[in-house]
Amino acid sequence: MKSHARLLVACTSAVIGALSLSAYRWVGARAQPERRVRSRNALQAAAVGCWKLYDNQGHSAQGSLYWSPAITQLDSTLAQSRPASPILARNASRLDTLGHDISLIDDSRNRGTHAWSSDSLSDSVRIGFSSGFSGTVFVLKLEPTLAKPDTLFGRAFEHWDSMGPPNFGITERREATAIRTPCAQ
Repeated sequence: MKSHARLLVACTSAVIGALSLSAYRWVGARAQPERRVRSRNALQAAAVGCWKLYDNQGHSAQGSLYWSPAITQLDSTLAQSRPASPILARNASRLDTLGHDISLIDDSRNRGTHAWSSDSLSDSVRIGFSSGFSGTVFVLKLEPTLAKPDTLFGRAFEHWDSMGPPNFGITERREATAIRTPCAQ
C-alpha cells in the first residue's frame, strides 16, 4: 500500500509540475512581444500616401500600362473584398497627372477594381488596377528598414481577358517604379 501511495504522490507531483511549467512558458511567451508573429497582410504604414507610377522606360504608367493611373493614393482603410478572400485589400485611388481622382472626372473610367495589399513575408506591396476584365498589377519592394521610403522598385504585369494580346493571360513582367509625391488636397 505504501508503494502505491508513493507512486500516486510522485505522479501527482509530476503532473502539477508539468502544468506549472507549461503555464509558466505560456505566460512567458505572452510577456515577450518580440516573439509574436506579424500578420502576413498587416498594414505597412510606410506605403500609405501618394505614388507616381512609371513603366520600365520611365514613362508614366497611365499611358503605357493598361488601366494604370499616373498617380495612386494608397489608403489605410480596408476595401470591399470577396468574402472568401484571405487577403486584406486596402483602398487605392486612381489619380490623374494633377492628382485629381479620376472617378470624379469620368465615372465610366472608375468601374472595375483598384486596391492594394502588403505581404510582410516578402516585404512587398501589391497594387492592382482592373477594369473588371483586364488590368495591371504592380509588385513593389518595400524596404523594412526605411520608415518612409521615397522610391519603390519592382515589377508590373498586365493581365488580359480574351480581347488582349495574344488572346488572354499575362504579358511579360516588366520593371516598374513608384516615386512618392505629395497628395493633392
